[in-house]
Amino acid sequence: MPELPEVENIKRGLEATILGKKIVEVDILDPYMLTIPPQEFREQLKGREVKGVRRRGKYIIWELDDDKELIIHLRMTGQLRLDEGEYLRLIFHLDGMKLHFCDLRRMGEMHIVPRGRYENIEGLATMGPEPLSENFTLSYLRDVLRKKGGKIKAVLMDQAVVAGIGNIYANEILFEAGIHPERSPKSLATEEIEAIYNAIIGILKEALEAGGETFSNYVNIYGEVGAYQPRVYKREGEKCIRCGETIISQTIGGRGSYFCPNCQR
Repeated sequence: MPELPEVENIKRGLEATILGKKIVEVDILDPYMLTIPPQEFREQLKGREVKGVRRRGKYIIWELDDDKELIIHLRMTGQLRLDEGEYLRLIFHLDGMKLHFCDLRRMGEMHIVPRGRYENIEGLATMGPEPLSENFTLSYLRDVLRKKGGKIKAVLMDQAVVAGIGNIYANEILFEAGIHPERSPKSLATEEIEAIYNAIIGILKEALEAGGETFSNYVNIYGEVGAYQPRVYKREGEKCIRCGETIISQTIGGRGSYFCPNCQR
């Protein structure tokens, strides 16, 4: 699933290409992703100008000129791209260009709502702070983790705690911080929480600058993959870049987890 670095790169590409353009028509080849009937979806978008493009967590938000917003979540395999790509589901016709929505697993979502009215989009309505914003502070993270049970990896992936982190970067952050993914948040020492905080910011900035990850079906709107090279994610059986120990994987909370048994005890 595209996470914060990937979705932010998509958002930046959209800002550079569709901002100020009008939606001329929408071709809906497969309506599964729509939360309103296809004809209503077309009618609400036709003739609307894209006044702004934002990202909130893993959601992409188009601000329209009638005080409504188109909310897009790519889920596992969704893509927004200028070329057609494979598994084409929907086409936005904008002034002089087309934007294609492709989705292998058919899990994406699209909503049209009045500006800022997210109460019916649960993940967006309850979302925590953006990790690269001023609202995400060390004191905030410390206070949250001291109240949380469960396992630290699941907490980092909880969008109500911090926005935009999924399975890929939760693995990478915990490796960078030297924390085992099954540790209880309440067991973390102050310096360990600070290590996690610094790793969140550092890893996300690194991945963002690299254009996102390069090991799944993610592409930006130009059809380009990212260049981020993972430290542990999907590297089971390879040598740890720090200590040379073999990276292992196990299922934690229903998701594949990758870590170094020596560096992350």
